[in-house]
Amino acid sequence: MKPASNFFAYFTRLIAVSGMLVGCSTNTDSTQAQNRQFNGTQRAVHDKLPLLTIQQVIDDANQSFMYRGRPIHPALIHKFEPLLSDINPITVVVDIAAAFDSNECSQPVTQNEKLGLQCEMSAEAEGTHKESYAYKPLGVLHGNVHVLKTASIGSGTGIFMSLIFVRFEIGQAIASDGQPYDQLLLRLLRSVSLGDRFNGSVDVLNDEVVVKTDKEVLRLGIGNVH
Repeated sequence: MKPASNFFAYFTRLIAVSGMLVGCSTNTDSTQAQNRQFNGTQRAVHDKLPLLTIQQVIDDANQSFMYRGRPIHPALIHKFEPLLSDINPITVVVDIAAAFDSNECSQPVTQNEKLGLQCEMSAEAEGTHKESYAYKPLGVLHGNVHVLKTASIGSGTGIFMSLIFVRFEIGQAIASDGQPYDQLLLRLLRSVSLGDRFNGSVDVLNDEVVVKTDKEVLRLGIGNVH
């Protein structure tokens, strides 16, 4: 009977987590939920920081593309990039709050005049050259959809660029100690390759992005994606 009891306890917790994820959707009309204190997973770090409500966290992210006064680390945006051999990205959501002061996103960040915030990525194998990655926020579409221009810089002369469309969300999950914690999630909505060393123009309008090159004009949006 013990295995069945353990399974019941696990199933009960799974249902509870699912309920919290639904309850913390950014589409909620609950003023009380939005005014609740934001409690990120890294309590040792967040306990030393000024208290912020969920509404303040999501508003600051949308207004400045930052979390607690720091720009979003390029290593997090890099997770959205698929392999050249793949069609669609596998990672489509990252937790910005969990990455705050994390070891995984601790690479020094520099400001590249043309490419934006840039960091060096780890080499895939010993003896290989390291790749650099950069992104620059270009603007915000209707519905708080942020448009970023990204650049992957390898050991050669290539600078492979893309446009990505992302949106902030609030989520909630269970930490290793069994306690709930809040997440500031960044969700990928669309990714468009611009090719090697793109030198055209990109204009972010209210509901679409206009990309102009010598050969063509592209009008990009996210349609009815929510």
